[in-house]
Amino acid sequence: MRKKLPIVIVNWNGTNDTIECIKSILCSDTSLFHIYLIDNASEQKQITLLEEEFGNNSEITIIKNPRNIGFTKAHNEVWINQIRGLGTDYIALINNDTVIEQNAISEARNCAHKNKADMVSFKMIQFEERKKIDTIGHKMLTSGEIIPIGYNSPCDEHNESFEHIGPSAGACLYKVSCLEKIGFFDDFFDTGYEDAEFGFRAFITGHKLIFCPNAVIYHKGGQSIKKIYNINYSIKILRNIRYTVYKLYPYPLLILHGLFDLTRSILIIIISLIFFKWKYIKIVFLSLKYFFTEDLKKAVAARKQFKKDNKTIGSFDIWTIQQPTFTYDLYRAYSFFIKRESSAMDSYR
Repeated sequence: MRKKLPIVIVNWNGTNDTIECIKSILCSDTSLFHIYLIDNASEQKQITLLEEEFGNNSEITIIKNPRNIGFTKAHNEVWINQIRGLGTDYIALINNDTVIEQNAISEARNCAHKNKADMVSFKMIQFEERKKIDTIGHKMLTSGEIIPIGYNSPCDEHNESFEHIGPSAGACLYKVSCLEKIGFFDDFFDTGYEDAEFGFRAFITGHKLIFCPNAVIYHKGGQSIKKIYNINYSIKILRNIRYTVYKLYPYPLLILHGLFDLTRSILIIIISLIFFKWKYIKIVFLSLKYFFTEDLKKAVAARKQFKKDNKTIGSFDIWTIQQPTFTYDLYRAYSFFIKRESSAMDSYR
């Protein structure tokens, strides 16, 4: 008999969403899982609502952090202090701003066992646009960016399982043996990109990562991220991308990436100057500055430890799975500079 699957949900001042999410999970067979609900120092009235709703439910453990420690550390701590050693085969991560279809978690777990997968991504559909995909996994561009697969595409186009380079932590399964071998989220990250780095780390160490089309979940779209989405967050994401590359790329690919990244950054700054996009320039410049003055040393140390403990695929194998960034950059340039469409960065103060 399989042991109960731990499901980890993090709440930060999003109690109404969290309650709706958990209620949708509880419509499934509760004998198959146990929910670890982590509150990251929400307002007291929100914590009270959670306790009144779920405090007496034996299938839910509520963990109250005295301060907001972010998405990454919240998961790392519950893994170390609560879940590790339980003897379960997988753990599930579910965003609090989601509503899950009945038995989606069981579908994902069965898919994982059938395919002997180390990570499984759910079919994440946009909550407001039920015919459009939010994400079904991750892919990598030649710029080093790790981005969602299928965003805004029709749901009906994604009914077959396939392998990718990592799931979104918004709805996924991670195999415990994989976590034991390569570690969990890197504490360098706070809230954002930790799942991208972790999935890519698993991929290059030979683990199997797949999409399960029958595990359906509806995503409201980054309700927690919206609370911190500002110019500093965008700078941090660019720093996160470089940290991931410098930590995980083999040296030949890393050298090529460094040359490409420098050229691309200069071009972005020049184009931004021409079109008076001062915020874009600030984000690119500060991300470079902070990476090389604060992050590079951390990336080198993490790389040294990672390479000591793990064997990875080579530069050519990584290069072959990457998709050209030129297409995406051209689309972005056309949208933001020619059509003058607003990006999230244009609303920053």
